[in-house]
Amino acid sequence: MNNLKLSAHPQNGLNDAAVKKLKDLRNILLLSFSQVERGARLKKNTYSKIESGSILSNLNTIGSLINFYGIEYHDFFNFEKELPDEKTLRRKIEAYHKRHNSSDYKVIYEQPDLIEFIEFRLLKTSLFADWVTAEQLVTYCKGNHKYDYIVSSARNTLNNAVKKGWLVVDDKAKPKRYKRKDEGNKSRP
Repeated sequence: MNNLKLSAHPQNGLNDAAVKKLKDLRNILLLSFSQVERGARLKKNTYSKIESGSILSNLNTIGSLINFYGIEYHDFFNFEKELPDEKTLRRKIEAYHKRHNSSDYKVIYEQPDLIEFIEFRLLKTSLFADWVTAEQLVTYCKGNHKYDYIVSSARNTLNNAVKKGWLVVDDKAKPKRYKRKDEGNKSRP
């Protein structure tokens, strides 16, 4: 039974639904693939392959991930049930791991990658409603979230956010400025 594969067959869809739920849980917490792998004690690159669909997940792997997230199996496989918010999920994970004398939950408190922080948190705020420099972004993250990013790295990440279509850049400004892409106005400054 441990090697039973969750089918990706279109009529079943169990693997697809499970993978989507795992991805949503990861994104709620802004975790990287490697953080999930460390927290769930999976081999390197296993989780990224599951999420990308390049390998089917087996029940051992899914079980490790469900346990990492501190979710009851019946709740995990109830795909209609709404996912908890970030704070509730963090409390659940920490409580589960403490009950089982595990410190694997500590990865959930590590600083997220800036690109994920922008995509899943900052774009939902008013931060990019007006122009922001890399320096201002770093100061905001440090002051409001206690995350310490490097300005040069933040510039590269902001440029990646532009390539992904989330932000626009004012190339003429020194230093460069970035703001949320206005869907109604596709033009750049």
